[in-house]
This record gives sequence, C-alpha cells and structure tokens, in this order.
Amino acid sequence: MFGQEPRLPIDFLLGRVQEPVEGRVHDWILEHQTRLQVGFEGARERLRLATEQRKAQHDQHLRDAPLKEGQQVYLRNVGVRGRHKIQDVWSAVVYQVVRAPIGQGSVYTIAPIGDLSQVRQVHRTLLKARREKNCPEQDSGVEAGHQVTPHSPLYEVCEGNLFLWDQGLSRLLVTQRNQEQSRRLQPPPPL
Repeated sequence: MFGQEPRLPIDFLLGRVQEPVEGRVHDWILEHQTRLQVGFEGARERLRLATEQRKAQHDQHLRDAPLKEGQQVYLRNVGVRGRHKIQDVWSAVVYQVVRAPIGQGSVYTIAPIGDLSQVRQVHRTLLKARREKNCPEQDSGVEAGHQVTPHSPLYEVCEGNLFLWDQGLSRLLVTQRNQEQSRRLQPPPPL
C-alpha cells in the first residue's frame, strides 16, 4: 500500500526480506540526497518538455503577426454600444506604432499620425494593421477607353483607374481616368 511492499512473517521465514545493513547515517543521507536529485532533475526535464509542447501548440493558433515600429494601425473602439455584429468596431483615426515590445511582449505604444505627442499603451488584441491598397497592372486583353457606367454593380476605382470585375471575378482595367473624374464616381446602388 502507498508504494511499499508489506512485510509479512512468512517473508522472514522464507528469507525474502533482507536484513538491515549496518552503516552510518551520513552515508544514508548522501544516498538519499542523490536519489532526490535524480527525481527532481527528471521532473524538471518533463516540465520543460511539457512547457515547450504547450507553447508550440499555442503558437499554431496565433493569427496576427507582430507589428513593427512606424507601422500604421487602427485602434479598436471599445466604447461601441449595442450589437457588435453590425457596427464598425475599429476607430477611423489612424495610429502609428511608436514603440514595439521587445521579445515576447504584447503591449505596444501608439500615437495618432497627426499628433505623435498623444502616446497610448495598448494590447496587441486592440490593434489592427492598416493595409495598403495594391492596384493591379493593366491587363493586355482589355483595351483602354472601353466605356463602363459608374452604376455597374461590380466596379472599383484605384489610383485614378477604373477597374471592372468580370463574371469570373477577376479584376480588369477598363479605362484610365484622371483624379478629378475618379472623385465624381458614386458607389453603385444597393442590390
């Protein structure tokens, strides 16, 4: 029971029980210390391996890459009331990362782009990286100057160029317009 074999009188008669060995108490203490150290080192190694496995498992589910200093980000608007499903939870103010955490940290120092003196420290979960819009190059199969109305259901304006989404949902450059004409285009009516 509890990890010890019981000593029965029959064991003494059959000679299964070893006689206590005479020795010094100091020798027993040294032997006991070495046994405890071996046990502690084994437990410490198993804990280290379990920690590494937990970290590897956790890191597989990370979604956001770390932000760099100078990168533009949006801040989550935590004051939004009501249903969060249909509201824009990101603030319209664009912030810049002033200081990124060193190593495994997750608290960033940010400031609005217009006023870098208003510094805030926020957690990574409240930040969203701002992505630049990349425009495609002109497709050789479509001639520039082809007329498309601004009320086409699938169109997009990028850097003064009008792009049309075809039925296969690939973006094609239809016509090049100057900046003034691009600003006058209105979004398509709701379907």
